[in-house]
Amino acid sequence: MATRELIQKLVKGVEIFTRLREEDIQVRVTPREEVYREDKVLLYRFSPKVEHSLNIPILIVYAMVNRPYIVDLQEGRSLVANLLELGLDVYLIDWGYPSRGDRWLTLDDYINRLYQ
Repeated sequence: MATRELIQKLVKGVEIFTRLREEDIQVRVTPREEVYREDKVLLYRFSPKVEHSLNIPILIVYAMVNRPYIVDLQEGRSLVANLLELGLDVYLIDWGYPSRGDRWLTLDDYINRLYQ
């Protein structure tokens, strides 16, 4: 690719990006229900997409430092939706947002002390 073409694509990308508003970005597009809550931790179950489920539960435990909506980004770009279309029963843990009071918690605290 020529340098000129690359620069034109970069300029076009920047123009599109500057016009993008937060309302234009859809995340968490798959219907879900909260089935458990404890402190900041939430457990969601996603609504089945097929009539006859395989009754195989899948639990997505996403990293504590990232946001779990990344597995359900947009229509056509959703790991959750794809798993549901296979007939799986999909659950997701959302660890929530840590507050200032959580700054001394370690991974050991989350695993062995907080949620038992």
